[in-house]
Amino acid sequence: MKQWTIEQVTAEAYDTREAMGQAAAQRLAEAIRTKLQEKETIAVVFASAPSQNEFLRSLRTIDSVAWERIRCYHLDEYVGLPTEAPQSFATYLRSELFAFRTPLEFYALNGLNDPAEECIRYTKLLERHPIDIACIGIGENGQYCLQ
Repeated sequence: MKQWTIEQVTAEAYDTREAMGQAAAQRLAEAIRTKLQEKETIAVVFASAPSQNEFLRSLRTIDSVAWERIRCYHLDEYVGLPTEAPQSFATYLRSELFAFRTPLEFYALNGLNDPAEECIRYTKLLERHPIDIACIGIGENGQYCLQ
């Protein structure tokens, strides 16, 4: 791994996507454990894209994450697409992570709802359970976890 810091941002480069995914998953597991020392439950948002494959596959192997205390969200969804569709981002997260780990709750965006109404519904959920940690993909060659 190579690491460098510019101002307040530290970047890390890994030799393989697998190594990067494992490092990101370990960092998230540590952040989750820390947050769960402060709060009974937390909320985590996940990206849904091929750039997350190695990260999610690594994350689902970590036994020290208390999934039963985590409410999960996802970032986006296709308008007009049922959440059960193979192309759905909710389906992706269910197959890549939640088929292996069961969170307290998973709040899936509903692509069949009117977009304005779905934004209102999701906003209410976010107000009730604000995000503590966001795992946001930044393309095919990056991962990012933000506390």
